[in-house]
Amino acid sequence: MQGPTQEDYERLFALYGDAVDTAYRDMPEGESGHFDLLFEQLMTLLARGSAFNATIHRDFTSAAELYKIGDPLTLKRLTDPDNRLFILSDFKDYLFLTRKLRRAG
Repeated sequence: MQGPTQEDYERLFALYGDAVDTAYRDMPEGESGHFDLLFEQLMTLLARGSAFNATIHRDFTSAAELYKIGDPLTLKRLTDPDNRLFILSDFKDYLFLTRKLRRAG
């Protein structure tokens, strides 16, 4: 099964450096649009099938699938910039932890 790998996600987030980590603290009010493209790309990758995506917590992948098909409740929830930043930050942390666990194991 071809599709996104952990490395694909890490490369995507690397384009933004540490900006996602500090967005809640450093982002001026109303400037969260800086991460709209990253959010859209993340949702697209999470909604695709892959061996790595099969290992990701279902909350991430199911939200992405619902978002991509235009589920009204999901769209309403994920148009909120704070919710988008939360997902981006949470998923970036998830990637970091899974990388650490793979190295340790």
